[in-house]
Amino acid sequence: EKDIKKIYELNDLYSSHRKKLNNKKSLHLRKISNNRKAKQLSFFLKQKNKSILDYGSGNNSFLESCNKLKFKNLYSFDIEFKKDEFDGKIFKTNNLEKLNKKFDAITLWGVLEHMRFPLNELSKIKKKLTRKGSIIVLDIPSSDSLLSHALFKSDFSTNRYLEPYRHLVFFSKNFISNICKKLNLKIVLLETNGLDVQTILSSSEKSINNFLINKQLLIDELNLGDHYRVFLKSI
Repeated sequence: EKDIKKIYELNDLYSSHRKKLNNKKSLHLRKISNNRKAKQLSFFLKQKNKSILDYGSGNNSFLESCNKLKFKNLYSFDIEFKKDEFDGKIFKTNNLEKLNKKFDAITLWGVLEHMRFPLNELSKIKKKLTRKGSIIVLDIPSSDSLLSHALFKSDFSTNRYLEPYRHLVFFSKNFISNICKKLNLKIVLLETNGLDVQTILSSSEKSINNFLINKQLLIDELNLGDHYRVFLKSI
């Protein structure tokens, strides 16, 4: 965790990336994305009193979307938090062991790829689930993607996907299946969400049209988008 924090502090690429994420248009798109994530999770958590932990949650925007869906038992973990704090909706902590609680669902949105030993970390995280049938959600960069194959066969590069020094691991469907076997997890939903076409063509946001959007939708339908979203059930 300390190594990751140091990389973030020293890496100009991350500073630039964070600025882009916080511009007005990106914040609006992220809100739409978080609302969809929350609705997907609510499909598996039928009861609103189920506990949700967002691991590596940053500004809690995903949990805010969960709160709008009337989920009440919301917890947020991030190494950036200074202390334990409850704002009436979300309990924030930087120390899960001290919290000593288990959860019905644990989400890791763009987190696992930053960990040097993802299987070991996921094994520890799984121990925080309440029971069999509890859910882990991963959003992780895909090594099976169209963009990944294009990078290997062409001479262009992209910081958005590779994020040097930050993305330590990329995930194939085979790797995900092996994780499931080792940790007694079952895939209940797997999809991809990507910006492959835009990235490969180096298109600006202004030049994106329905033709390119439809091509990306086709890529995602084939599970070839540059990020996997995986819902895993403990068995």
